[in-house]
Amino acid sequence: MLFEPEFVVTGYSQQNAKEDFARILSKAVYESEDIRCFLKKKAIERFDNDSDVFYPYVKNEQVSNGLSFRDALLSYTDDISLSRIESTLPLLTIYVPDLRWIEEDAFCPEAWDVSSEYVIVCVVREDKTISIFFNGDSDKMSKYDGIPLSSSLVIKDNERVRKKINTKGNEETAYEFISTVFDASNNAIETKSSNYRYTGPYSYVYLPGCQDTFNITDNIDITTLGQIAPEAITAYSELRGIPNSSQRDYCYYGMTPTNTVGQLNNYVRDRIFRMRIERDSIKKLCDSHTGSFIKDPYLSRDIDDDGNKSYSPPSDYNNVLNLLYAGGKLEIEIAFYFGGKGDVQQERLVLDVNPRDLFEIRTIKREQWGSNIIKWYRTWLYTVSDDDIIPKWYYPTTNLRMPAWQLCNGATSVTIEFKEVDSDITTTKKNTINHKYTVGAELKYTPSGEKIGFGIDPKYEKGISEEVSVTEKTGSDDMGKIEVSYIDPYIKTAYPNAESPEGFTLHSYSTGTVVFSILPEILSY
Repeated sequence: MLFEPEFVVTGYSQQNAKEDFARILSKAVYESEDIRCFLKKKAIERFDNDSDVFYPYVKNEQVSNGLSFRDALLSYTDDISLSRIESTLPLLTIYVPDLRWIEEDAFCPEAWDVSSEYVIVCVVREDKTISIFFNGDSDKMSKYDGIPLSSSLVIKDNERVRKKINTKGNEETAYEFISTVFDASNNAIETKSSNYRYTGPYSYVYLPGCQDTFNITDNIDITTLGQIAPEAITAYSELRGIPNSSQRDYCYYGMTPTNTVGQLNNYVRDRIFRMRIERDSIKKLCDSHTGSFIKDPYLSRDIDDDGNKSYSPPSDYNNVLNLLYAGGKLEIEIAFYFGGKGDVQQERLVLDVNPRDLFEIRTIKREQWGSNIIKWYRTWLYTVSDDDIIPKWYYPTTNLRMPAWQLCNGATSVTIEFKEVDSDITTTKKNTINHKYTVGAELKYTPSGEKIGFGIDPKYEKGISEEVSVTEKTGSDDMGKIEVSYIDPYIKTAYPNAESPEGFTLHSYSTGTVVFSILPEILSY
């Protein structure tokens, strides 16, 4: 998913901009009841299913006497300063918090007494302290203990809206919801058929969870890759542009442009460095796990929390996740097939994975259901939609080493197959494996076993499809298989350029269900 980078005025941080805006707004809401009324009205509208006032949408709306909200703010600052804030904070939002979940009589948009000029404006800083502004003056809380329960506004970025990518050259900035669940215009209208649904302050909100900012591209920064597999960086740099070369020639045989003969280093092995599950495959993996968050074929994901049959407050995001993710771990079996003609060998590894390591939930819908003849206590219904399940890279702590490459009259490719295991009952069946191997490859090796020349000479490589006997667990979900070749690169490209790289794009493989990357590893002697 593409995100347009935010424009920031040089030397002027977003933190500076938020505090400058908070200072301006604190003076405005102190002096103007019209502005307080305007913000209260907009917060109650809950355009994004939260009490957010999205500045880009409301800045040109009328506050009073033909004066727009932006024009009203210009009574407390100048146009250059306000324009700089607007440029630095394209998602600028004034949040009017609903704090009744903490105390029944706490501040909320509906209960805001706009006749009182006492309103504080808050900014949560990166160090978790809070800057508080009242009529232009500031104070700072020593630590983040939450927003005060009195009349307060919070300056923040909107986490439910993003800028659209401008593909038509329009100067005007356009926005869209990150997910349709945030668009209040899609909310269902309550009818008499649902008259037991509670319609008070908690009736229909969204718990903000993770943001859709996981780096699920194939990129990795140079510092991280340098710590994990510096050999891959050197191999890319040394052999980039060399015809027929493989980056494994450097890692396994020490070959360089000036040294095209090398002895196999038996202390190098490839390993699966990271993996992720395609979004459309998540239900398939979880449908056989009793108690998992996927509960029926209609993609309904819901948890009914009765609060231990008491009038208790709702659970927070992390507690709800613990309920949604109940059901244990996924058992993923990884099989490696390799070898020469008629001599396909197998190695298997099993990986126990917590679902939370494979994907996150971006937001959770929370509804409150109130008392009726049967249920006198308060219950909470939490629901997750498909669009809000976000896959992410998983970095296994289990070392997923691949079989050693045996090029001389051996395998030049390895087929990797993934399955998700659902039972302990085993069965034997035939599995068709595509693989490549060398014939007469001793012509490419010295008597002492040194490899001569880059890559794999096609004259000595054969491809074949063979059936092999496989023992596997019944009812396992097939996650696909793919052939990995010796000549495949670890690194595809560098960015922004190969001469001064800041990071690299790794070569990734996809089975249709699993995407994974491979890197070399130097074993301990």
